[in-house]
Amino acid sequence: MDVRQGDASAMLDETFDAILINAGVTHPLAHWLDGLAAGGRLVLPITYGFGPASPIGKGFIVALTKTADPLWLDARVVTMVAIYSALGLRDAGANDRLGEALKRSMFPTFNRLRCDAHEASSSCWLHGDGWCLSA
Repeated sequence: MDVRQGDASAMLDETFDAILINAGVTHPLAHWLDGLAAGGRLVLPITYGFGPASPIGKGFIVALTKTADPLWLDARVVTMVAIYSALGLRDAGANDRLGEALKRSMFPTFNRLRCDAHEASSSCWLHGDGWCLSA
């Protein structure tokens, strides 16, 4: 087994069986998803930040598994979390949408990460720009 560590904002130059992000982000970055090998897993904390002065975010840890379909990844919530926020990897709009989604339901109800641009629908638990966590 080979383990590496690095800055998650950098592009990946190869594929990995597993990627662990250990600081809160608002959404999975495309290059993390592209960097997963077939059947690979990405584990990351998706967190709502309480403003620019707060270094802590609250949300959930999600495990994503790459499927044969390039537009879908299997998704499941592992646990709830409060964790330090990642610097430079958060999107203000996604943060606001995540805060609203958590107000509607503190326990996320999704089982997929959809990776394409589409209109928000009732199946989107958290809708982003070119992605969503959906049921």
